[in-house]
Amino acid sequence: MEPSDKALVPFVSVDHMMQLIHHIGLEPMLRGLADYIADDFSRWEQFDKTPRVAAHSPEGVIELMPTSDGVSYGFKYVNGHPKNTVDGLQTVTAFGLLADVDTGYPVLLTEMTLLTALRTAATSALVARTLAPAGATTMAMIGNGAQSEFQSRAMQAIAGITHVRLYDIDPTATAKCAANLAGSGLRVTPCTTAEAAMEGAQILTTCTADKAYATILTDNMVGAGVHINAIGGDCPGKTEIAPAILKRGDIFVEYPPQTRIEGDIQQLGADHPVTEIWKVLAGHAPGRTSDKQITIFDSVGFAIEDFSALRYIRDQIEGTTFYHPLDLLADPDDPRDLYGMLDRAAPARYPGALLLRRHSASPANAPAGQMTQSVPPHVATLIKSSMATSTSAREGQRPMPAHPPCGTAITPSPARMTALGKCDHRPSPVSRSMATSVPTISAALLIYRRTGNGPEAGTRGVVFAGSGSTRTRGCTWARFCAVVT
Repeated sequence: MEPSDKALVPFVSVDHMMQLIHHIGLEPMLRGLADYIADDFSRWEQFDKTPRVAAHSPEGVIELMPTSDGVSYGFKYVNGHPKNTVDGLQTVTAFGLLADVDTGYPVLLTEMTLLTALRTAATSALVARTLAPAGATTMAMIGNGAQSEFQSRAMQAIAGITHVRLYDIDPTATAKCAANLAGSGLRVTPCTTAEAAMEGAQILTTCTADKAYATILTDNMVGAGVHINAIGGDCPGKTEIAPAILKRGDIFVEYPPQTRIEGDIQQLGADHPVTEIWKVLAGHAPGRTSDKQITIFDSVGFAIEDFSALRYIRDQIEGTTFYHPLDLLADPDDPRDLYGMLDRAAPARYPGALLLRRHSASPANAPAGQMTQSVPPHVATLIKSSMATSTSAREGQRPMPAHPPCGTAITPSPARMTALGKCDHRPSPVSRSMATSVPTISAALLIYRRTGNGPEAGTRGVVFAGSGSTRTRGCTWARFCAVVT
């Protein structure tokens, strides 16, 4: 039983996402994501906003991040488990969904582990372009894990950075990051201390993973005029910046109710002043006001950024092959007949026989033994001839029981019969009426070929013991060969 078009949701796998990134280009994609984020931040007040729903454990956190602009609804599932790398697992994994608000039907399901890395980097660079001192060319990248290369490339593509200075407590992480950035056009300097990495840097990015109150930047390490891009904090009890630095600087955040719980400002009082970054990007609040000012982007990630990323991917995959139509939704012809759709998809009750499909124009109760409209006359003649000699086809073969009213059962014949004709089977390599395995070698099979000029034209598929019903609206005709053995 074939799914209708409404049941199919575009699914972007990890492989599709990687292909799409290379198709667009990493830097153009980062700039495109930044544009979509800036656009959505400019209409911030249209969105439903709520802190993410989090389930914390000693080892990490699992979160849902939902939002809607009234037209589309989006959410992301994401985890953060710092110790995963010890077992060869990702610290962060994610997937997301975009849906139509009017119908509730999903319009996109996508991996978001790679996409989150891209949108996080794009957001950081978008804000740095706004808050960093004019002419900034050097960034200290403290924490050289999975996000570090994305941050570096985004700062290059969006904020104009030409030099990155790397530091991590694990030298192998720094070596990994430096190797990955070779050939990027960036000047890369590995460093052995955080202080060394900060020398001459106008942008300081901290991106560490430990779920602990930590002080990656102490007060004496940070001078006037820098921009701090603090992106490692994302849950209660996890910090990177000394409170004294926070009190010296001007703090910009995504969504205060969430950042006060999860960001570095959890160390400060609930009334400590902060500026929402969307107001700066929309021109409603000042950003950097002097060369000596310390600006701090206390970023924990927010659902609207993911919503922007989902919108971007939905638009970019249109008309491409970088997705798979996933049969995700039950969509019967009659919305009230969900049970009937299930019942019609049951495995055949006549093993060893092919149940010919009845075309939608056929009578509701075709008489037993009568060929239905889906089979041309010359094919029907051959099949009837086969049926006449089928009772002694093979040793131990039982005569077929009475034909069900929904079509004609064909018993095996000792002679091999082939004929070309048409069937109201949708041209797809996998059918919902297809059983899990061929019950016997003597089963009657319907082998069909895809038609048209597409890359899969000529592809063969096998249908047997069909249910005699399809839930598609308007079947597509396909050429087939009926083979009885």
